[in-house]
This record gives sequence, C-alpha cells and structure tokens, in this order.
Amino acid sequence: MKRWTMALAAALLLGGCSLPGPKPDHTRNYLLTAGSPGVATASEITVGVGPVSLPAYLDRSEVVVRVSENELSILGGHRWAESLDSNFRRVLAENVGAMAGTRNILEFPWPADTKLDYRVTVDVERFEPNDAGFAVLIARWRMQNGDGQQLASGRSAHQARIEPRTTSAAVAALSQVARLLAEEIAASITSIEPRAGR
Repeated sequence: MKRWTMALAAALLLGGCSLPGPKPDHTRNYLLTAGSPGVATASEITVGVGPVSLPAYLDRSEVVVRVSENELSILGGHRWAESLDSNFRRVLAENVGAMAGTRNILEFPWPADTKLDYRVTVDVERFEPNDAGFAVLIARWRMQNGDGQQLASGRSAHQARIEPRTTSAAVAALSQVARLLAEEIAASITSIEPRAGR
C-alpha cells in the first residue's frame, strides 16, 4: 500500500498534475446604502428608529425577487452581505437622521433610560425587486413622542425602476425606495420641529 501511494505521488509530480482544488466561489454579496447627507446638522433632537419588522420571507441570506403576486424567486448566487433586517434598519436610521438634521439617531434596542424626542416604528409589507423591473417598498410607520403619544403615521408605497436589469441595480433601486420612506418620516419630524432639517 505504501509503495502504491508513493508511486501515485511520484506520477502526479512528474506528470505535472495536481489534485483538484476548491471550486471558486462565484457568489455575489450586496448591501443597501444610505443617501448622501441632504442637510446640515442643525438639531439636537434624539430620534429612536425601531422596532423595524420585515416579512418572514425576506429573513434569508439570498436576494428575493417577486415573479408574480403569488410567486417568489430565490437568487441562490446573490446574497445579502449581512442580515437584511439589520442593513435596512441601519440605512433607514442614517437617512432619517441626515434628512432631519440630527446626529442623535438610535437604533432599537436602546438602553431603557434613554430619553427620546421621537420614536419611529416601521412594519414593512413588501421590499423586493419584481419581474416587471421595479424595486417596491410598501410599509406602515408610526411616530410617537418621548411620552408615547402618537404624532403621525402613514402607509407608504414607493417604487423605483431597475436599470439595467441586474441584481446590483436592483439593490441600488431598493436603497432608493428606502430613502423615499426615510424622507416621509423626516418630513413629519421637521413639520413638528421647525429647526430640524435646516
């Protein structure tokens, strides 16, 4: 047995052959991105963002595409670089803070003794590219003051065209609709806080 092993090793070396190596990983990884700051920091208000909930079908590493009202496609080779839940919440918070003109943005959960001026909760109903070439976001949101009194709420529906029709462009379009949601929320804050966003 030992002679056979040595002979095989010698044959591989002399023949210039090698054992098969690991297969290359062609998986592509994506992240949502926040927009560039739209306003100068002008407010000291503290805003808490969360909880933010996404549909259970998005609780996976792969990018999901809606093929029809009742059918979803899972893109196996195209994955989120981190949990979509965490990525969406962080990007939403960054955008709201930039548009409302404050750096005092906290993501849920925060310490129990934190004093908030505003708290925003979001329930996402849809957040995916579709087969028609659009990124779609549908969400319900609610804003409260630090005492828990409801100040504003809404059901937002946004879409952005995906051009070209690639996964990378789809993720960019998803980032765009997430910014549009943040814009609505920030507008509610600035309508109450005249100094915010200026």
